[in-house]
Amino acid sequence: EFVPQERVMNLIESARELGVPVKINSVVHGGSHAQPPATFGTEGFRSVLTASGRGRAVAEADPLDGGPTTAACPVNGPFITTAGEAVACCGPLCSSERRTPVHLGHVGQEGLSAVKERFDRSTVVLAMRLMGPAELARLVAEHGGPDVVGRGTFASGSACEVCTRLMEDPEAAAASVALTNEAGLRRRLRTLELLTGLGTSMVYEP
Repeated sequence: EFVPQERVMNLIESARELGVPVKINSVVHGGSHAQPPATFGTEGFRSVLTASGRGRAVAEADPLDGGPTTAACPVNGPFITTAGEAVACCGPLCSSERRTPVHLGHVGQEGLSAVKERFDRSTVVLAMRLMGPAELARLVAEHGGPDVVGRGTFASGSACEVCTRLMEDPEAAAASVALTNEAGLRRRLRTLELLTGLGTSMVYEP
């Protein structure tokens, strides 16, 4: 949560006091998709949970036994941290001390255009967005790389968890880059990108 929940609720209550209609779209994952966050069930609100877009993919995903959801990564552009680092992630890897394939460089040193182009050209990032981290991890293991999905247990079962495990394992990360750059898979990913019309945007950490 990059904006404290208290500020969000203050905004909601202020809007309601002014008579401004409030609608909340909440993204949930894993087993939690059956119930919206309890905080949003305040008096005067009606909870309506409708899975759509990538939310539908998460809700309908068939989780691996004891492993992560097979949903795709929702990141749609470089995330710029307060330190100026650009990361193709809006979660745990933004604070990772390890340089991973989703780290795109420093905007102060290389400029926004360079990191944006790196995001757009990265086949690893594209695979995360189209196939999901769990599917990429499965392919890595299938092609002789480390099996990060089958190794150990997962705390939340989120796509972020398997992505972090995949990217922070040097051997698995290198295998992900090599695999997604193979001509056949790269061509398949770029075709899917055109068919789905994936867009990108820049996000800055407040």
